[in-house]
Amino acid sequence: MNADTVQSVLAPFLVALSVAFVWPQVVRSFRSVAGLSLASMAQNVWASGLWVLYGVRTTTPPLVFANASAGIGFALVLVAATRAEVVSTRTMMFHTAGLLALVPVALTIPATALGWAAIVVGATGILPQVARTLAATDHTGVSRPTYAMVVALTTSWSVYGILERDLLIVLPNFVILPSALLVLWHTHPRRNTAVAHAAAN
Repeated sequence: MNADTVQSVLAPFLVALSVAFVWPQVVRSFRSVAGLSLASMAQNVWASGLWVLYGVRTTTPPLVFANASAGIGFALVLVAATRAEVVSTRTMMFHTAGLLALVPVALTIPATALGWAAIVVGATGILPQVARTLAATDHTGVSRPTYAMVVALTTSWSVYGILERDLLIVLPNFVILPSALLVLWHTHPRRNTAVAHAAAN
């Protein structure tokens, strides 16, 4: 199987997974937001918005579609947190106003600068969740299927980026992949049971 064939197989898979990965977290968040970093969710809303605008500037519909879905999903997690009175309505209004103000700016700056901003904000968006996961004892609000899909997604994007010889596609995954694996490991039910049992003794 040559590189072109691998890329043609990976492309629709990447789009589908990019659309799907956030929705288990959305469903979970309406039951509980315990253990979730809402700062991480908010940063991912901004990252998705930047990627959508970059996709518009570069006329890349799959990038627009996938990140619009992710952005809506992360925003719904914040809505769930607002309903649970963990996030204030004022905070939600701040993020909404900020994203609306970003649009005219994003349409005037160079597309490359917009892409770099999306990479920096997106690649580091998971770090507050890692910190929250390590600090929390209750992880019932964290969706393990979402982070399992993040692992699959970043691995696949890395392969795709290597085949494309595009370092910008590969670089963010050096942060996101190990972070997602750490969240998965730290929220594993068996590990948490063992930790709780050790604390009880």
